[in-house]
Amino acid sequence: MKDLDGVFITHTHFDHFDDEAIRLLPKDLEIFCAPHDVKKIRKAGFTKITAIDGSAILYGDIQVKTAGGKHGTGVAGKLMGKNTGYVLKDMAQQKEEPSLYIVGDSIWCEDVAQTITREKPEVITLFAGAARLPFGKAITMDTGDIEQLALAQPKAKVVATHMDTWSHCFLTRDKLKSFLKDKIYKNRVLIPNDGDSFVIN
Repeated sequence: MKDLDGVFITHTHFDHFDDEAIRLLPKDLEIFCAPHDVKKIRKAGFTKITAIDGSAILYGDIQVKTAGGKHGTGVAGKLMGKNTGYVLKDMAQQKEEPSLYIVGDSIWCEDVAQTITREKPEVITLFAGAARLPFGKAITMDTGDIEQLALAQPKAKVVATHMDTWSHCFLTRDKLKSFLKDKIYKNRVLIPNDGDSFVIN
C-alpha cells in the first residue's frame, strides 16, 4: 500500500469500499471519487479526497474524465444507485502510455458505448461477474455485455475483473474463459487471478 499514489473509487458499495480496504489504506492516501461519494469516504477517516465531476488534470499530466454507466436496469438498477467510470490519458508528449477506461459496475449501455466511441481507450477494465440481486437482470457485465464492448473497440485490451469473489456474481473466470475460447477477440481479453498484475504497452 505504501507505493500507491492514489485510489479511484467508482462507488462505495460494500464489495468495492469494504471494511478491509478502509482498514488497510493509509488515511492520508489520495482518494479520487465522484462528488456524491465524498461524505462517506471522509466519514471513513480519509483526509485527502479529490472529487472529480467532468474532467481534471492530476499529477501534472494525467487527464481524467468521468464517465457514466448503468448499474443494472429497472428496479434493481435504481436500487444500485450511481456508478462513476474514469478515462485516464497521459498527456505528456514524451510518454506513450495507453489510455485507460475504468468502466466500474455497469452493464453494457449507451453511456459506456458513447464513452468508447468518444475516447477510444486502448485498455478497458470492466467489472464482470454478471452479478444479480434476488430479482431482475444482471447488474454487472455478463458475457453478452463483454462481447459488445470488445467488438465496439476492436484494438483495445480488455481486462475482466470482479469474478469468483462475491456470492451474487454468477459469471466465473472459468465460465468466461470457456465463452471466449472460439471468439475472434479472445486474445484481447485478459482475466487476472487474484494478485496478478499486467504491463500493457
